[in-house]
Amino acid sequence: MSDPSRVGLIGYGFAASALKVPSYLSLDGVEIVAVADPSDERRREAQEQLGLADADLHAEHRDLLARGDVDFVDISTPHDTHAQILADGLERARAKLEYTPLATAFVADEFTIAELRGVYETVWGERLHAGNFHRKVLSVPGFVESTGETTQTGGPRGGPRSRLYRRGDARLLHPALLRPGREDDIR
Repeated sequence: MSDPSRVGLIGYGFAASALKVPSYLSLDGVEIVAVADPSDERRREAQEQLGLADADLHAEHRDLLARGDVDFVDISTPHDTHAQILADGLERARAKLEYTPLATAFVADEFTIAELRGVYETVWGERLHAGNFHRKVLSVPGFVESTGETTQTGGPRGGPRSRLYRRGDARLLHPALLRPGREDDIR
């Protein structure tokens, strides 16, 4: 059996505690690992209902988003807070792409560097120079490894067939693949 999907709950009011939690607890392969809620009372309720440790309870949603052990979050907060929570989650994902192989989770088992670049461009929201990206990816030890195979056809505009890669064994990327705007900040 595969590892369970680890859920972080943001907000622990009625919708979460009475409706969502029972559903999650009834599912095989799902584990609630953290709760964020500004209310001390609701965090205590979550702790009692779920048996979470103090370290798994957060007053601030950003602390939950920063955890490395949460696979997805469920937001049960007032509607006017959703945009900020989603923006914070997107920024967290953008940052994680810089120093982890997270992007390889969004491509097939065998992929081209162009397909991997598409993940970065989508999440970062900007176009990347194809040649520079290719060079950077291949310079990070353990990020990707060649399968020794190529695609069946050339690219959409013609050209040679692309090499295929698979995820390597790296857990952290060093050197990191920094967003273009962040490279200037660091220099």
